[in-house]
Amino acid sequence: LRTIEQYFHFQRTFASQTALNSLLQYIFTVNERIPSKFIFDQRNAHVLSPDFRFSYTNQGFMDEKKPLPFRLTCNIENFIGPFLMKGIFAPAMASAAAAICANEQENEQSLQVLFRDDIVSWYLSKSSQRDGSQRTMQELERQLSDRVKKNVYLVHSRLRECVATEGSATVDAGVHKLISIATSPERLADMPLNFAPWL
Repeated sequence: LRTIEQYFHFQRTFASQTALNSLLQYIFTVNERIPSKFIFDQRNAHVLSPDFRFSYTNQGFMDEKKPLPFRLTCNIENFIGPFLMKGIFAPAMASAAAAICANEQENEQSLQVLFRDDIVSWYLSKSSQRDGSQRTMQELERQLSDRVKKNVYLVHSRLRECVATEGSATVDAGVHKLISIATSPERLADMPLNFAPWL
């Protein structure tokens, strides 16, 4: 980056891209956001998410007990800086959540198909039953339908947490709460070594 303007543009793009990625990590309880799975393009600051997998409990429900909502370690936070954290990151995250919530009905079927396919795949990988016949798959989908519905409901409720509500002090109060959790030194210190919270 040759000029300060290019550097600032890179930071802004990185902040907004990281915000959108963080929202997806939070609403889908994404697994293992270790440094090797947090990749950005040095040319344009676009954040990539290889191996973006949902995290499930043993019963097939999304794992709500994650200590951190998304990866926002001290180096990422320092690179974005307080100016862009409040001016770009938080509003981008809240705006994206609001846009998705505004189209909740249209997204319902897509989320159900996404979770149905993912949870069937997850279930088959965990069970000894590997028979992929049409009849067996339909029975399995029926058995797992309550899990799919609960997971879709959780996604919608997490999105609503990021959207402004009546009586909240700021438009993005829910997002700021998540940021404070994600950057909490106590929570970062509790993360396993492979998370590399110091990076």
